[in-house]
Amino acid sequence: LLSALGYKARWIVDWSDHCWIEIEICGVWVHMDPSVAVWDDKDMYKRDWHKQHMFVLAFRHSTCEDVTEAYADSMVLARQRRNLSDTIVVRLLVVSQARCGLAS
Repeated sequence: LLSALGYKARWIVDWSDHCWIEIEICGVWVHMDPSVAVWDDKDMYKRDWHKQHMFVLAFRHSTCEDVTEAYADSMVLARQRRNLSDTIVVRLLVVSQARCGLAS
């Protein structure tokens, strides 16, 4: 709906059990979770839901981006939970986008 209204929007998936959206406003991606009626509160998942994110990925029609750092309790802990190097994560995203016909 936001895209149809001319906004840049992307689907965010925390890869454990929840998804929400972000909308670009003045060049900044702003959190919006319509399932709980929350706007611009990226910390709610770690603060209120006690989430321990491993991966949080942003999907837009032509890209897939790792946005874990914006939502995780700590990137050090998120990396430990992943048990993968940042280089491997980037490589996996590039390969996945290529296989899906998405731009890198």
